[in-house]
Amino acid sequence: MESIGGVIRDRAGKVTRVVVVTRDVTERKQVESQLRIAATAFEADVAILVTD
Repeated sequence: MESIGGVIRDRAGKVTRVVVVTRDVTERKQVESQLRIAATAFEADVAILVTD
């Protein structure tokens, strides 16, 4: 999970709202991992066989 947030203030600077957005980053992390594996295999000086 990844969260980002902030506050909304009125003209006097008083916090009137708190805004938080949370999202599931599981799929993004899995894709990043697969890309790292592919990059390692592609950049290697020797033959590498990657299976699933």
